[in-house]
Amino acid sequence: MSIKTLKLKEIESKTDNLYEAVMVISKRARQINTEINDQIKSQLGNIEVDEESGDQNIDRESIISEFDRKAKPTSIAIEELFDDNLDFEYEDKEQD
Repeated sequence: MSIKTLKLKEIESKTDNLYEAVMVISKRARQINTEINDQIKSQLGNIEVDEESGDQNIDRESIISEFDRKAKPTSIAIEELFDDNLDFEYEDKEQD
């Protein structure tokens, strides 16, 4: 796995400031992580139990290793931000 250096000015140019960019990326990464976890759970739930052969453990390990090889949620979120595929907006807070 290679490490990619990111230029802070490039990240900051996508939002008003660097803090905002980090918050947007982190929230999107959490959403992606939840989606991945749901996919894993649904695939693991479809495995039938074969107590004699132990094939269940092999299937579980192959599913989990398949997801481990995919890009990490934070990397996906950063790419989405750079590709302008990530929309975000502020919540309007009404003042009393």
